[in-house]
Amino acid sequence: MDWIKPHYTKQSELVGVAEIRSSHERIAQQLHDFIAGQGRARRLLELGAGACGLAAALTRHGYEVVAVEFNPHDIELARKLVGEHGVQGIDVVEADFYEVELEGRFDVVYYWDGFGVGEDADQKRLLRRIGTEWLADGGYALIDVFSPWIWLKRTGSSYEFRANDGTTWKRRVEFDAVNSRFVDFLSPLDGRPTQLSQTIRTYSVPEFLLLTEGTGTRVDAIFDPFGEAAVELGRYDAEVSSRVASSNGFVAKLVPEGSVDR
Repeated sequence: MDWIKPHYTKQSELVGVAEIRSSHERIAQQLHDFIAGQGRARRLLELGAGACGLAAALTRHGYEVVAVEFNPHDIELARKLVGEHGVQGIDVVEADFYEVELEGRFDVVYYWDGFGVGEDADQKRLLRRIGTEWLADGGYALIDVFSPWIWLKRTGSSYEFRANDGTTWKRRVEFDAVNSRFVDFLSPLDGRPTQLSQTIRTYSVPEFLLLTEGTGTRVDAIFDPFGEAAVELGRYDAEVSSRVASSNGFVAKLVPEGSVDR
């Protein structure tokens, strides 16, 4: 996984911003609505927090958020965001979430737009930390999981974007059907031979259920896409199936193994 930190650092340099975007506010509202419906929760842990726009938006709902990110450019942006917006209730931690030691436990652990980097063994290692080290009694995790169907449809698609330094880049998406991974290629359009790429594992719902085995967590619910409808495992629902297949993926609610359903 040596490519991960340099890739995301460069990506942050290209398009990262120190601001709370409307997309952060929308997702924060969805998360808040869901969390409020589950019962009381105050202390949250965000994994792969990026420039902390989502974490900052969640503090507006009264949560205390510990935000873990390991690429230094995003950390720089996050600290700028916190300072310029006067954000209270956020602790920005520069660390690798496979190695970081955190104090206390959390009511909710969430991971948005990043699960699947690395191999299955890496995902299992992370889930094990969530279930055995970080979740408080009665706590749960919300994991944003990429699923394969929409990425298969997008294979070969591309678009251009303007980077922070004014250069123009192209993003092209391919899907590796053998290994169930999508691959992003970022290339500058000024003739430089530079190319960035990332690859992320996608999971069907049954594959994700198998992935959690032996991690100290179990799947309590699957949502299509976030919070729209709970997926009833073992039953075919054409509408729900269509929504899962036409979105980036699904959200899994995980609880520690042995916990009682809330």
